[in-house]
Amino acid sequence: DLGSANIQGPTSPALSNVSLSPPTDCGLDNGQIQIQASGGQGPLSYTIDDGTTWSNSSVFNSLSAGLYEAGVRNQDGTCELFQSVSLDAPAAPIIESVSSQDPSNCGSSNGQISIQADGQGGSLQYTIDGGVNWSAQNNFTGLAAGFYEVGARKSDGTCVIYHTSTVELSAPSSPEVSSIDVDQPSDCQVNDGEIRIYPSSSTWDYSIDGGNTWQEGSGKFSGLSPGTYEPYVR
Repeated sequence: DLGSANIQGPTSPALSNVSLSPPTDCGLDNGQIQIQASGGQGPLSYTIDDGTTWSNSSVFNSLSAGLYEAGVRNQDGTCELFQSVSLDAPAAPIIESVSSQDPSNCGSSNGQISIQADGQGGSLQYTIDGGVNWSAQNNFTGLAAGFYEVGARKSDGTCVIYHTSTVELSAPSSPEVSSIDVDQPSDCQVNDGEIRIYPSSSTWDYSIDGGNTWQEGSGKFSGLSPGTYEPYVR
């Protein structure tokens, strides 16, 4: 009698849980996966890439959003167990459109920028100064001419995105007067004085009474009596 022969295979570890810490912001690689396992033979080895690489540590840091195949095995490579897991980062908002209205006059601050964005399921904040200031309102008024960097983010401050191009508000160009010539009346009680505002442009309006009345397309005023005049151009 040769007695009995006992064949005993390796003892499999038990994969009890996989703890996930997703990335805290859009585009960040600060996620974490921690594999909790017990049993098996000897120190266990762990993987999150379907067994391509193995580690003695059960904690994997600096991870981006995505799908992972978490696994555990005995140190000798036997008894592999796997579980599919997903790290989900916040969804970035999408700026769908930006509309603007230029200031209506030289030096005016009545321009406007309106931002339309999809919050991907959450409320948003908006900026037009490159993120220095943020507002829950997507419509910005009382704006002067200039360049504006438009952006949006989630209300908790995450997932900041900016429009693909800077928004420019343009105001009409202010006329620039190069000179004013004055011809005095030629004699007492004679109203033949003259004021000439240069340059003379067909697209400008001219005034010599402080803007109360305007003359279109010419900076020449004739037949003037002695007195004080206030030249204006618009």
